[in-house]
Amino acid sequence: ASGRRVGAYISPHVRSWSERIQVDGHDADLEQALARVRPVAAGATQFEVLTAAALAEFAACGLDVAVVEAGLGGRLDATNVLDAPVVVLTNVAREHTEILGDTEEAIAAEKLAVVAPGATVVLGDSRWQELARARDPLRVELAGPSNPALAAAAAGAFLDAPVDPGLARQLVIPGRLERRADAPLEIWDGAHNPAGIDYLVGCLPGSRFTVVASILADKDARSMLRSLATVADTLVATQSTSARALAAGRLD
Repeated sequence: ASGRRVGAYISPHVRSWSERIQVDGHDADLEQALARVRPVAAGATQFEVLTAAALAEFAACGLDVAVVEAGLGGRLDATNVLDAPVVVLTNVAREHTEILGDTEEAIAAEKLAVVAPGATVVLGDSRWQELARARDPLRVELAGPSNPALAAAAAGAFLDAPVDPGLARQLVIPGRLERRADAPLEIWDGAHNPAGIDYLVGCLPGSRFTVVASILADKDARSMLRSLATVADTLVATQSTSARALAAGRLD
């Protein structure tokens, strides 16, 4: 909205791999982006290759700003090669504990390890203010837990000017509280841990939903289903085509 050219690097994708690298709100030419890094990609992981392709694409397009999402944690993530002027920590939940640690404090420390001295840190949870300050940032801002507020605060920190949170509330994010139909109401959501499911449940209007669910085998299915049961009277158990999907018969 401010007239800047913007790139975005996100994961996972919803419909196709090309969604992961976006320029000015549109999917980039993924094959072209990968071609730039393919000659030196031997031995790299899939995520490292995609990260390099995204950053090379952004450089080739002469963007003003890139919004780059870490893949897993931060300290050892491929995206930590960036010296980001603004770092956003949306929230912290216990997930990937075998890699990031088994407490929220340990996970937050892994995520905030990407903060460079002089950066601005935007937080969605006040618990991590002191941990963020230990990284010697220029300043720490507490935006509150909502994604629109976090997005507006982060953009405002980059632009050094206030940004209306209403702009962020207009955004539609595929796979996140995605309203697909109104009669009857149909909502698609990719929440995949108890904290994400709790957020979803808190946003749903009413408590008489039919839940159609597939959950990966390494997730806390029981906790998620317990939360979904508070807003549903019917469960349709299914499983995705992922090799990691929990068998539908085990969703009980």
